[in-house]
Amino acid sequence: IPVEVSDDDLARDDVEVQLAIDTKGNAKGSMTIVLRGREAQILADAFEEKVGADRLDLLRAVVLAWLPWADVEKVELTSREGAWEVALRAEIGVTGFAQPEGALRVLPGIATLHRTQPQSSTSTLGATFAAQGGRENALAIESAFHYRVKRRIQLPEGWSLAVAPSQVDVTTSHLRAQRQSRIEGSVIEETFTLSVPTGTVSTSEFDEFASKARSVDDSFLSSIRVRSSGK
Repeated sequence: IPVEVSDDDLARDDVEVQLAIDTKGNAKGSMTIVLRGREAQILADAFEEKVGADRLDLLRAVVLAWLPWADVEKVELTSREGAWEVALRAEIGVTGFAQPEGALRVLPGIATLHRTQPQSSTSTLGATFAAQGGRENALAIESAFHYRVKRRIQLPEGWSLAVAPSQVDVTTSHLRAQRQSRIEGSVIEETFTLSVPTGTVSTSEFDEFASKARSVDDSFLSSIRVRSSGK
């Protein structure tokens, strides 16, 4: 029986990133993260023992799980002690966020998978679930991933979009993903949504699942190219 992908907001992590880029290509901004589910529970349990600098290190690790290249300038827990979800807010900077590429600047996409426990890490669907070309046995997905990332990027005056990022919209029994972008003047707004429930991908379904997974990786990692002033 196919496992339906859940849209239950109570199980989804929500991340919002707001960045403003300066003319040198560096970015500063803020980030809010609301974690739910198993990883949130692990963190909440850890907070009972971790205080002071140890707790700040845990919170910084959560930020870096979603934005590995960030300099976390300030971070604070905004959810109450003992809550079933973990919420935090951070002030961040990213040196060299807009990398030069000839006459253009390149803004990175995001990794597909993010883990905060047992340590912060990022990966892709392909590397995690579809590294093998074919399978003799069914693929068991034992850890679920459900999140939505909203990202807002403010370009410097005079900068404009040159090449839009790759879009994707995939819906299957085992994977749902979408990347949407909207550009208004010098503001780029994006939404990345991913849902991978626990379940079993049969051998007959695996090749299609692997192909869809790689297409989602390609889209989420796809860069945005912009023209800087005077270029």
